[in-house]
Amino acid sequence: MKRLSLFLVCAIAAFASFHSCSEADRGDLDNQSFILVKDDPEKPIPVLEGQTMEMKIGEMVLPAYYVGGDGWYGLLPEGKCIISDPSVLMYYTGILYALHGGTSSVTLIYQEHEVHFTVNVPEGPSHGTIWFTAYDYNNGKPTEDWEGLIPFSDLLVVNGVLTDQSASLISSDSDDNRWLGVSKGGRIYLSCNGRELGENASIEFPHPELRYFPKKEFVRTRHGYLFYFYGSQYKVISSDGTVREGTVQGSILDMDMNAQGDIYLWTWYSYLGYVWIVSPDGTTTSHEAGADHIIISAGLDVEGNEYFLCRYSEDNFGLYKNGKAIYNLNGAYNPRMIIHGTDVWVATYSPDGDPDAAGNVTDWGLYLVKNSDVTQLGTGIFAPGEIDFCITQSGTPYLLAGNAAGYFVYKSTELALFIPFVNGTNPQLAVID
Repeated sequence: MKRLSLFLVCAIAAFASFHSCSEADRGDLDNQSFILVKDDPEKPIPVLEGQTMEMKIGEMVLPAYYVGGDGWYGLLPEGKCIISDPSVLMYYTGILYALHGGTSSVTLIYQEHEVHFTVNVPEGPSHGTIWFTAYDYNNGKPTEDWEGLIPFSDLLVVNGVLTDQSASLISSDSDDNRWLGVSKGGRIYLSCNGRELGENASIEFPHPELRYFPKKEFVRTRHGYLFYFYGSQYKVISSDGTVREGTVQGSILDMDMNAQGDIYLWTWYSYLGYVWIVSPDGTTTSHEAGADHIIISAGLDVEGNEYFLCRYSEDNFGLYKNGKAIYNLNGAYNPRMIIHGTDVWVATYSPDGDPDAAGNVTDWGLYLVKNSDVTQLGTGIFAPGEIDFCITQSGTPYLLAGNAAGYFVYKSTELALFIPFVNGTNPQLAVID
C-alpha cells in the first residue's frame, strides 16, 4: 500500500443537478412519468406501478418525474416519496438511500400523479443488531449550511434507524458486552448491557471543551471491562460496576488485562515505551516495551503475548510482538488494531491504485489486515480518523468507515449497513451478532 496524494470526488454531485433527456431517451419515456436516476443520468430507469426494483446496500437513487419537453424534476421540492420500512430505505433531500437488507413499499407522488412499487434490498451478512452514534458538530442545532446532513447529537442509530435515545461512548467487546454512556455535568455515566453502573463507575471528560468524549484516544472495551486512561491515570470498570484505578509513570497509551486479572498499561516515559503490570493486590512491575516510537494501540492475546502498533511516520506503522517487530504497514492511514484469541486484526485506509496523470489519487480503499493477510473491503472510502472497529464473540470483525456520502458498516468483507449524510465526528460502533 503506497502513500499517494489525496483527491476526493463527491459522487452525490451528479444527483444534485437537474438533467434533461436526449430526444431518444424522451421517446422511450413518453408514456412513463416516474423514473429513477442511478449511475448514469442519461439512462433513467422507468418506474412501473406494482413492480419490484432492486437496490444494494449503500446505493442511492434520485426519484424524478418526467414532464415531456420540460425535463426531469427531483421530488423533494414538488413531490413526495413515502416508504414503509425506514430500516431498509431512507428518503432525504430528494434522494432514496438503501440502508439495510429487506423489502419496503414506496409511493411516489407528484401533483395528481402517484405510483406504488416495491424496493428489495438483498439481505446483508448481518442478522444481529448494529448500534451507531456520533457527535454532531452543530450540537443538534442546524445552521445555514446544514442541508444535506442529518443533524443529531449523541442520538442512537439502531440498524440504520434514528431513535430518541441519547447515548455516547458506545462500544461492544468480543464477549458481546455493550457499553453506553450518558453525559451529565461534564461526566459520562456508564451502563453495560442496559444496567446503570452508578457514580463510582462514571468517568470525567478529559477535554470538556471538545463537548464529546473521543473514544479512540481514551477508552477501550475488552472482555467485560472498560479501560479509561488519561495522562498517567487509569480506571478499569467491570460490567458489574466494580472499579480499579490508579496512576503509573508516563503517559498511558493503551490498556488490557490478562486472565489472571493483571492490568497491563503501555506508556511513553523518558522517550521509551514501557509496559506496567499491576496485579490484583496492587503489586506493580514494569519492563521496556521494545520500541522508541509512539505506541498507538496495544493489547494481549489469550496466550499472554504482548502486541502493539506503533507509528514510524505519517503513513508507516509497525506491529510488534513481545517487543520484536513482526511486520510493517506502509502507505496506511489511521490504523486501528484489535486482538481476538490469537488473531491480530488491523483496519486502515490506504490509497487504492495508481495516481492519475496529474499525480492525484482518485480513489481510496478500506483494508482489513488479519495476521498480515490484507483484504480490501471497499473503494472510494476515506475520512481521516473516522474508523471504528469491533469483533463479536464469534470472532467476526465489524468495521465502520466513512466518505462524503455517509458511513459504511462492513461485516468481514461484506457491506452490512449504510448510514447516509451524518453531520458528526467521533463515530462509535457496537454490534451484537
